[in-house]
Order: sequence, then structure tokens, then C-alpha cells
Amino acid sequence: MNNMKMFFKSLLPGIFLFGFTVGTGSVTAMAKAGADYGMSLLWTIFISCAITYFLINLFGKFTLVTGQTALLSFKKHIHPTVAILFIVALTTQICGSVIGVMGILADVCYEWSKNFIGGGISPVICALFFISFVYAIFLIGKTDVFEKILAIFVGIMSICFLINFIILMPPAMDILKGMVPNVPDTGSDKNAFLVIASMVGTTVFSGLFILRTILVKEAGWTIADLKAQNRDAFFSAFLMFIVSTSIMAAAVDLYLLRALH
Repeated sequence: MNNMKMFFKSLLPGIFLFGFTVGTGSVTAMAKAGADYGMSLLWTIFISCAITYFLINLFGKFTLVTGQTALLSFKKHIHPTVAILFIVALTTQICGSVIGVMGILADVCYEWSKNFIGGGISPVICALFFISFVYAIFLIGKTDVFEKILAIFVGIMSICFLINFIILMPPAMDILKGMVPNVPDTGSDKNAFLVIASMVGTTVFSGLFILRTILVKEAGWTIADLKAQNRDAFFSAFLMFIVSTSIMAAAVDLYLLRALH
């Protein structure tokens, strides 16, 4: 029992990283790819996740060996301005993502609440509730608490996407064909290269690798935990691939309907 508990605990940084990656941008990019091109761009997800695994594993090993985070290394070995630049960029990106996610979450809760309360609960109230909830977690001041709570939500989200994938799973042959690199030509009204770029950009995100070094540092891992670090990095990239594929597959029905017409 203790071994199982330690095993799942060793995967928490990877789950946190996955939860950080899969946001509104990823959902939009993967859904558009599925709706416009079916499963033909699945290879893009696979390559993006493979590159992500390589980089988060590499950055994690760097922290295991040096005991330094990426930001601290930028400050010490390059220039403090570089570290400040990354902090500002990360803060801006995260704020934008949080605003987008909070807007969607508030609207969803508002629609759900209509089933129980006449007129529903105002989206503003829903947003204030979740903002207060997140602030309460941060005020506790322990990353492991936040990781455990996020792991629960990520687990629920992953299960929902997997169930959806099983229900709406495209033909196996389409999935296999999607693993062969190609750029579909569907006319001048669509640009597959832009969709591919958006898919790669939402998966291979530089802030992800900087955050990886922070998570490894806070986990207290050393070179003796190399296997745990490697396993955790692989698990994170694997989750990204499975969930991204599920999102794409869920939108394939729209692609098929368009093809019929």
C-alpha cells in the first residue's frame, strides 16, 4: 500500500504539468484540427508530445544534477534580465489562460445550475467562488496540496475525455493513417499549416519546461530519483497525447458531417 502511495505521489509533478498544458488553447486547436481534417493530423500531436517529453525530461535532469531551476540558472549564468523577461512572459501567458478558463468554467456552472435553481447562479458569482477557492489553496502555501487537488480534477477530466473517445472513437484505420505525416489539401479556405502550428504551439510551450525545473526542485528530487523523474516526464507526455487525441476524435463527427454534405 505504501509503495502504491509513493508511486502515485511520484507522478504528481507530471500531472500538474499536464494540467498546466491542457487549457483553452489546446482544446480549441485539437477540436479545430479534428473538425476540419479528421484524424489526419494525429501525427502532429504525437511528434509534439514526443518533443515535449524530451524537453521536460532534459530540463528535469538539469535540475537533478545542478539543484537549480531554469530561472535561477538564467540569472546566474546568462543575465538577470533574461530571468525577468521569462517571469513577465510566463505571468502574462498564465493570466491570459486563467481568464479564458475562468470564463468557460463560470458559463458552464451557470448553465448547470439552471437545472437546480430557477434562473441559475450568476456567472460572476461562480467565478468569484472559484477565484476564492484557488486563492485559499495558494494561501496554504504548500505546493503538494495544490498538486493533489489538481490531480483529482485532472483525473476526472482525463476520464471524461477517455469515455468520450470510446463513445465517439473513429475507425481504427483512420487513426493509423493519422500517424503518417501529411499535410491535407482541403482548398483555399483552410490553411492546414496554421492549424499544425497552433497544435504544436499549445503543446511545445517554453514555459512548460521552466515550470518543470521548479516542480522537480520543490519535489526535493536528486540524481538518486532519476528513474522517478523519467517516469514522471513520460507519464505527463503520455497524458497529453491521450487527452489531445480524445479532443480531436470528439470533433471528427463534425468533419464527417461536412464530408457527407
